[in-house]
Amino acid sequence: MFDVVSALLLSLSLFLQEPGATIPGLPNWSVALGLNPQGRVQSLLVYKGQQLAQTLDVCTEEPVARADPVGTMATADFNFDGFFDLALQVASEKSNQRFCVWLFDSQTRQFEASSQLSQLTNPVADPKTRTVVSTTFLRCTYCYERQEFRWSGKQLELIREQSLTMDPLSVGTGGCQFILTVKERKNGEMQETSRERANSFGTRCPY
Repeated sequence: MFDVVSALLLSLSLFLQEPGATIPGLPNWSVALGLNPQGRVQSLLVYKGQQLAQTLDVCTEEPVARADPVGTMATADFNFDGFFDLALQVASEKSNQRFCVWLFDSQTRQFEASSQLSQLTNPVADPKTRTVVSTTFLRCTYCYERQEFRWSGKQLELIREQSLTMDPLSVGTGGCQFILTVKERKNGEMQETSRERANSFGTRCPY
């Protein structure tokens, strides 16, 4: 769990805690929180110099209550185009973190909402593999579901799934009470490629 959460914090490379913080790679651009009278975040305000250029409404049904880390802003290059994108954390529950995400379009010089990225849990942009990884931690200790996506044009395509779940029939199996399941995209469809007994670290067991 620590590795995934640490990777998330690294992927969100710059936390923009203060209103008016500059956007990396965009000289003279800055972003601030747009608050309603109750102090909740209802938008991000993007400025070019002193002029308001965009108002980005949050992806949630209601304005976001600020309770650190919820309500903090961050930047990351989610689509690997060399420009930083904007993210606003809107939920944090048992290490499962959600964000509203806006991608920067270098042609229009505007930020555009990404409904796909905004639906992911703990999104991590991996520039080495050019994939976006989403990990959801489940109720049982050590259990998780992980999805890997690759960009196809402007859409994310699921290419791999991996889950570690508890096997209810595994009492007395020497720590190998989990099932590690892997699915991969083949011929345009997600297909199960392996299902094996594993320990809490996700290491396959010999029996």
